[in-house]
Amino acid sequence: MSEILDKISNAIEKLARLTRVEVQENWTICDEECHLANLKRDEWEKASLNEKGYIIWPKGREVLWFSQSIVVPQHLDNYPLEGLSLRLCLTWWAEDAVIYVRDRVAHQGDLFDSSVRLLLSSSVQPGDQFSVSLRLVSPQHDIGALMRSSLLYEITEDKEEGRRKKEEGRQDKEEGRQDKEEGRRKKEEGREKTVGVV
Repeated sequence: MSEILDKISNAIEKLARLTRVEVQENWTICDEECHLANLKRDEWEKASLNEKGYIIWPKGREVLWFSQSIVVPQHLDNYPLEGLSLRLCLTWWAEDAVIYVRDRVAHQGDLFDSSVRLLLSSSVQPGDQFSVSLRLVSPQHDIGALMRSSLLYEITEDKEEGRRKKEEGRQDKEEGRQDKEEGRRKKEEGREKTVGVV
């Protein structure tokens, strides 16, 4: 029984690796307030994670900027990504949160709206690139934290429906071929019986 559970657990982990990429370690940060147009991202320092994997900064409505560039690879563990949708999944503890994608506001949140599954693309291509920036403000009486950052590749319902219909079409075509073959065989048998009677 334990061996079966181990196999199921391994299969689940493999599927998760095929669709989810953790990117929490990829952020660079800046604790200086500035306008989006003046961000000098290549001068920022790499963020460090605490023992829980969080990026934290002091309480008191302190501002922390985050930045990273996301590039879609050819595949994940040999699983092709072309045509899949891509979401950025974030969880934070901040009084104010603004997420920018390609320097445009894509989402806003706060302590009560503290997570998002942000759609970056409904159909990715290998090599697609997304520049993402976050502006988070710590609560007045508690530290701020970016707690989780991951990418999620998904097949959309439309694409799944298209794949299903394509498979059904292939099956219908195969069944039609078999019916045609059966009809030909019966016709051949009928001809042979006619010849025998004559």
